[in-house]
Amino acid sequence: MRFYDEMNYVQEAENALKFMRLMAPLKEVTAPQPYFDLTSRKILTMKWINGKRLVDAEPSEINRLVNIGTSCYLMQLLETGWFHADPHPGNMIRTDDGKLCIIDFGLMSEVEDYQKFGMIQAITHLANRDYTLITKDFADLDFLPKDANYDEYTPALANVFDKALAGGGAKAINFNDLSADLAKITFELPFRIPPYFALIIRAISVLEGIALVGDENFAVIDEAYPYIAKRLLTDDSPQIKSALNNVILGDDGKIDIDKMIDLLQSFEKYAKINSFAMDKGLMQISRDELKGSTGESSSNSQSIERTREALIFFFSDDGSYLRNLLEETVIDGIDSLSKSAVIELTKRLLDQN
Repeated sequence: MRFYDEMNYVQEAENALKFMRLMAPLKEVTAPQPYFDLTSRKILTMKWINGKRLVDAEPSEINRLVNIGTSCYLMQLLETGWFHADPHPGNMIRTDDGKLCIIDFGLMSEVEDYQKFGMIQAITHLANRDYTLITKDFADLDFLPKDANYDEYTPALANVFDKALAGGGAKAINFNDLSADLAKITFELPFRIPPYFALIIRAISVLEGIALVGDENFAVIDEAYPYIAKRLLTDDSPQIKSALNNVILGDDGKIDIDKMIDLLQSFEKYAKINSFAMDKGLMQISRDELKGSTGESSSNSQSIERTREALIFFFSDDGSYLRNLLEETVIDGIDSLSKSAVIELTKRLLDQN
């Protein structure tokens, strides 16, 4: 069926237009404009794009644009639920003006809401090494039979993820190695790779392969975490708020300051890569103030700007959930530990380098 979809050029032109609309928030991502008056089922006409294959670009440009491409792919996969299922090296171009151009929209696929939220929750549970919940996540994502005995799967998954997490944590996972180890479980237990996830694995593997040309130390999860941080901090859905709680709340129900700082800094990285600002008015004020400041080094000015961006988010409407969570922590446990946690957070936001 998908083979015939790829042969319908009217559908492919509509896919390209839909992609451009959905990816509009990512200013560094583009696609060729289709010309519908010159397109038919057998002929596709699109705007000419000047550039070169991403894999043939300079290593620094590969690194920069793969980071943008990772955010683009995650936005498709975990936000819109509609994604480009054929991102091979020939379908990604570095344009002459430095943008990432995606082409060839014949093969597209979709994930449902429960799959989107399930993948985000699985990533956050992985970061916390909560293998019991990861087993449940895998069942929800159709890797395990609905009537599976979780106790049989948790040790096998724990072995796989302990190996993957060794020497760097969740953000340093080698995705190809992890996928291979997960596939081995299929020989031991009733475990399958769902068809939708096979397309995801293929797409991520292609991104990783291109990235390794520019940086031999590239790690997919490491580059994906800024987008995950953005979703955790800005999505109002109950499922995402639950995932956020899993990330920043310790076993005692109190906020883990180190994890919260890591989350805010990762969000700043996403904002920088994708020209994303929570409050453009306030952001512009802070930058104008920086431009007008005197007697500060360039690196110190950049550090101040990063701090202000984190604080702008923290005190914006989008940061209200974090503020409320801090208030609840203090109210629910008016003790020196809770108070010191809030003091430490404030101090580190203001003093981070």
